[in-house]
Amino acid sequence: MKSIIKLNLILLFVLVSGCASFKSPTNGIYQSETKENKNAEKVSLLFVFSHYEQTIGIDAIPKLTRARWNFNDIFRNSLNEISNIEKYNSFTMEAKDINNVKKREDIIRGRKENDYTIEINFKVEKSFVKFFFSAIMSSASATIIPMRYKYIYSVEAKVYNYKHELVESYMRDAELNKWVQTFMVFLYPFHHEKRKKEELYVECLHDIFKQIETEKVLDYNKLEKVSRTIYASSEICEVLEKHVPKDVITWNKQPLNTWIEKKDIGIIIHFPDDGLNEKMAAQAFKMNIEQLDQKTEDNGILFWVDKEEKYPVLLISARNETVLKSQLENNNHFKVLINGMFYLQRQ
Repeated sequence: MKSIIKLNLILLFVLVSGCASFKSPTNGIYQSETKENKNAEKVSLLFVFSHYEQTIGIDAIPKLTRARWNFNDIFRNSLNEISNIEKYNSFTMEAKDINNVKKREDIIRGRKENDYTIEINFKVEKSFVKFFFSAIMSSASATIIPMRYKYIYSVEAKVYNYKHELVESYMRDAELNKWVQTFMVFLYPFHHEKRKKEELYVECLHDIFKQIETEKVLDYNKLEKVSRTIYASSEICEVLEKHVPKDVITWNKQPLNTWIEKKDIGIIIHFPDDGLNEKMAAQAFKMNIEQLDQKTEDNGILFWVDKEEKYPVLLISARNETVLKSQLENNNHFKVLINGMFYLQRQ
């Protein structure tokens, strides 16, 4: 009985471990010397990932599939190649997203709100015919005859600006060859398929991001964009976000007191005791905090457009969130004024 168990274990070990994987050189590798894009102005990015598989001979078109189980680690590590990222968001497309309206709308909105969008498609192909005959030969020879199972991996990246205009595109591809033979068991620990796949993904993503960095593709100054920014607490930004027109070019949200450093077309929303500092109150609202809060308490809400700044600013000071929501729902003049700020052109 023990002899049979040992024999079965040996056969299982040979069948499972009698293979080794090797990666070909990657096509499209960036040949120039890579340089860090130092002192570049920070940009916001949206990453949209798609992972495809296609078995040639069975699949008429590539099929969306799930990402590798450790893809987030690979992506996080590759991001170090780009030095001027202020913030980023990412989505991974799946086959079920064809019916996911909210996710599609979030991506469309993200393209407008972020300076650049990088869409990256990962694809792996294999031939059904070649795999079929390789499997037959491996089985017929009890894996004595070495047989090759070839996978073609490709990574395509496209960079778009906030208008969804194509800025640059990149392509990398390589072969992963898995050889199956009994004696490959001795190479298996050193040429594991999982490791080779990870090396391929890491090399391609790092190299593409290095080229983007060296060529200074993510250049804020090339965008010629009009920034519409809401300066308020995160909770209030979420309230006002529901009233932002869907067809505006771009907008974002920032903490309340950062407006002093950034002179862009903006909406500033203040509530008593929300942390507004004296410098901000004097520069934005042209009064000290005590005066501002007293007038706000007496009137419930104050709002006007300051046209003295180079880029006009809509100033709002409300007694509380309930008053602001009421004005957003019932005051047509207030709603028109807010919407108008998102379409306002620079002077």
